[in-house]
Amino acid sequence: MTEKYRAASAARADYEKIVTTEIIRLAARKPAPAVTNAQYKPGDYAYAYQERLQKYTGPHLIASMHGKSARLHVGERSGPGEFNISQLKHSHLPNAHDSGREPIPYKQRIIQTEVIEPGDPRTFLFDEAKRNELNRLLERSTFKIVLREEAGNNPDIIPCRYVLAIKHGQNNEPPKLKARFVLGGHKYKGRNKIVHDTCTVRPESVWLLIALSTILGLDIATADWHQGYVQSKSTLMRKVFIKPNEMVLGPNELVQVILPIYGLADAREYWAETLNNHLRDHCRFQQTITDLSLRFRSIGSKLVALAASYVDDVLLAATPQALTEFDTISRKRFGVSINTSNNLSYLGLKVQTLDDGQGA
Repeated sequence: MTEKYRAASAARADYEKIVTTEIIRLAARKPAPAVTNAQYKPGDYAYAYQERLQKYTGPHLIASMHGKSARLHVGERSGPGEFNISQLKHSHLPNAHDSGREPIPYKQRIIQTEVIEPGDPRTFLFDEAKRNELNRLLERSTFKIVLREEAGNNPDIIPCRYVLAIKHGQNNEPPKLKARFVLGGHKYKGRNKIVHDTCTVRPESVWLLIALSTILGLDIATADWHQGYVQSKSTLMRKVFIKPNEMVLGPNELVQVILPIYGLADAREYWAETLNNHLRDHCRFQQTITDLSLRFRSIGSKLVALAASYVDDVLLAATPQALTEFDTISRKRFGVSINTSNNLSYLGLKVQTLDDGQGA
């Protein structure tokens, strides 16, 4: 056993050395990161990293430039401050000289996804989005109406509501209004007795997937599962009831939730089991030993695909053929969209595909 352990340790050390060497070799031939190549000029706005605060602040107006040093107006109390450009990040605010007006406050700038808080005057715009969300849930047989006596004594009735958001498009695309029906699972009486299983990928595994995609020349994509939790193949093993205002119910009627839905404490476990079975049995992925949420697919000795899953968010690195197969198989069983854009976002991480097909 000791000899086998030593052999395995030596093999792992050799593997890590090879991967590290290859990553360094590829990184060395790439141009310097955008932060050191960024072009700034007086009148631009930028975020500045302040050592004293250990965070970025701003955006601040750049008053002057001298080589790689920038002088910024960081506030009335602090006055002008001098920063190296490596401490700056570009802001998307208009140049002061170009706009001729004061910069737009940070909270008013357009962001990719804007969550609408309760009481916002724009909530009336989401009536159609709410109807569409509820109709899709009804089409999947997510609920059924029962009489109160069928629910037993003291049934567990939990609250429900819509989460509203505006998804702002890029390149002048019109914004999309999105409504998601969620349950107040935190009100479920037995929530503390629910045992959770890990179904979230480790950050190190995401970096490994991106590094291997660069080394092996794999395409990167994300999979968006439409109403992912509701597409779970198992129904709820416990009884959950709601009484939504959006449904016309009799005085003695309740709505029983049949399928896992967002907001329930154990909904992710149902979906994780469904996703794992799909990737294993239909897409021929295998789980890695160190991270069960990182999977790989190989043909012979050739690695053709990797998949990292964080509940219902999946990041893929695959050959074009393997990616097409995954898309075809998944669409037959689920509502899913595959995004192969050159600029992807996954768990807050921005993944950009360069002209040579490599990730950055």
